[in-house]
Amino acid sequence: MKTLIKSIATAGAMAIAVTGAWAQDTDNEGAEKFEKAAEYYGNCNGVEAADFEAIREQVDAFTNVVVMAETLNDPEKLFKLMDAVNDPHTVHVMAKCAMEPVMWDTWMESAFKPATWMEASLAITNPEGMVKWALAPLNEEVWKSAANHLNPDKYVKWGESLINPTFYEPVTDMLELDWYTPRLAWFVEADSYAPMLQMFDLDAWKIQ
Repeated sequence: MKTLIKSIATAGAMAIAVTGAWAQDTDNEGAEKFEKAAEYYGNCNGVEAADFEAIREQVDAFTNVVVMAETLNDPEKLFKLMDAVNDPHTVHVMAKCAMEPVMWDTWMESAFKPATWMEASLAITNPEGMVKWALAPLNEEVWKSAANHLNPDKYVKWGESLINPTFYEPVTDMLELDWYTPRLAWFVEADSYAPMLQMFDLDAWKIQ
């Protein structure tokens, strides 16, 4: 029993250390990574770019595998993410950003960095998350996020967005020849594939 408790405590300490290291990196890179996302969000009807900050923490899960792992291991965070995604403005921003080279750089960096996947493994197996899921039915914030899906205002917003041409920009943008220039440049640029070399770098396997 003592061995089990010691193992759980060790895993928890490692997860906390990993989270702290990731948070420090996020402070340095977050502003640049979300610059276009805030811009696209500001183009939606009835909102401003500054309003993006309200959902930034949630949508970060789609740009960082460690954050996604932490989110899946925390019912409160996961339900908040689902609430944020059930919004046409969020979907519009995610679709636009998914076609941006800067986002491809982010995904490539994450996909080919072994230490990142090791951090994600520790985050999703953090014993604290198991306790949170066990207590999820008693968590008021979980129920609040779930209840937001029944809010009629959400579906009014969806209806308005479906008849708004801006909502379809992620698709209609592809009809513009200029749209392809930076994206094709990314595909032929050798630096775009540099993260693949991280797999052969021993330092990339070290958790900071």
